[in-house]
Amino acid sequence: MVWFPEQTDFRISGLRISIVDGKLQVPPVEASTRTDVWHHWLHTGIEHLAYARGFAESALKARHSDDDEAAGEAVASECRASMVSAASAAFAVDGLHAAIKERIQIPPNFSAAWKQNRTARPKQVLEVLKIGCEVADREAKLDHAIQTIFKFRDWSAHPPAEFRETVFRDDLRVGVPWQYVAFSASNASQLVTAALDVATLCVWRPKLTWANLVVWAENKRGLVDQLRVSAGLAPHDPGNTD
Repeated sequence: MVWFPEQTDFRISGLRISIVDGKLQVPPVEASTRTDVWHHWLHTGIEHLAYARGFAESALKARHSDDDEAAGEAVASECRASMVSAASAAFAVDGLHAAIKERIQIPPNFSAAWKQNRTARPKQVLEVLKIGCEVADREAKLDHAIQTIFKFRDWSAHPPAEFRETVFRDDLRVGVPWQYVAFSASNASQLVTAALDVATLCVWRPKLTWANLVVWAENKRGLVDQLRVSAGLAPHDPGNTD
C-alpha cells in the first residue's frame, strides 16, 4: 500500500501484463512519487514569525517595566524565531525554484555556465524563474527579493564573528548587537512576505510554453492563498496587475 499525506505526483513504471497458459500474470511494478516541500518551509516561516512577534511584544513590555533580564530573554527568543523565519523563507524559495526547474527545460549552456562561473545561488534561482514564468516586468523587484532573502539566510547559517558596532533598536530605545536588529520580528515579517510574493508570482504567471508547469501552478494557487491568509496577507487578486 502507498499512502499520500498530501498532493503528490505518482508514477507507475515497469507495468507488464502477460497471459501464460491462459492465466493473467502481472509482475511487480515500481511506484515512485514527486512531492513538493517548499510550502512546508513557508508554513514554518509563518509559524515562527508569530513566535517572533510575541517575543518582541514581551521584550517591549519588559523594557517598559525596567525588567532588563526578562527583556534580554525575550529579545534572544525573538532572534531565534526570526532566524528560523529567515532561513525558512530562503529554503522555500530554493525549493520553489527546484519544483519549477523540474517542469521546464534549462538550456544546456546555462547549466554549464553556472558551473564554470560558480554562479551564486540567488542568481541561478532568478534565471530559472525567468525561464519558467512571465516575470520580465517584475525582474528588478524579484531579483531584490531573492537577493535579500538569501542574504539573511547566509547571515543565519554563516554569521560574521568579528566585532561590529552596536545598532540602535527603535522599539526598545537602546543599542543592541546587530544580530538582534537583523533577526527581529519586523525583518522576519518582510522576509516571509517577500517569499510569499515570489511564490504568488510564480504560481500565477507560468509560461504557457511549459504545459506541466501550468498544471502544477494552477494546482498550487489555492495553497499559496491559504499561506498568505495565515500570514495576515490578502489572497492574490487575479485582477490586480501591481
